[in-house]
Amino acid sequence: MNWQIIWNHFQKTNKKESRSLWTIRIKMIRQTKKIIMKRTLIKQTLLLAIKKSNWEIMEGIIGKKKAKEVRRSLGGENTYVPKEGEEDDIKARNDKIYEKFLSGKSIKELAREYSMTTKWIRNILKSYEQSRNEENDDNINRN
Repeated sequence: MNWQIIWNHFQKTNKKESRSLWTIRIKMIRQTKKIIMKRTLIKQTLLLAIKKSNWEIMEGIIGKKKAKEVRRSLGGENTYVPKEGEEDDIKARNDKIYEKFLSGKSIKELAREYSMTTKWIRNILKSYEQSRNEENDDNINRN
């Protein structure tokens, strides 16, 4: 709603009539805000119900004791649980990212190509470097 139009109307018409219109507009705005707030509360309640049911599902699968351990170690963090078979796809993708990086592609180019952030690409490369260093340490210790 354009407030300038309402203000112009308020100034042109007699004050008593426009005040009543102004009051009606304010009441409409207040009612709209209440409806939006109710919708927000309903959405939040539904989200809480969904989270609770997911927690109950996890307790049913791994048991209450293990679920408490998971809660203690991951409490408050958003954790992604990949679908079955998705881990292999991620591993293959990460292998390709590492190979392309070694062949000379920049982190920015890789991020654009795989629709990822540069920070995430760096994390992938860092994990490969760490595993590579651990392998080298094992080889040195064997000799």
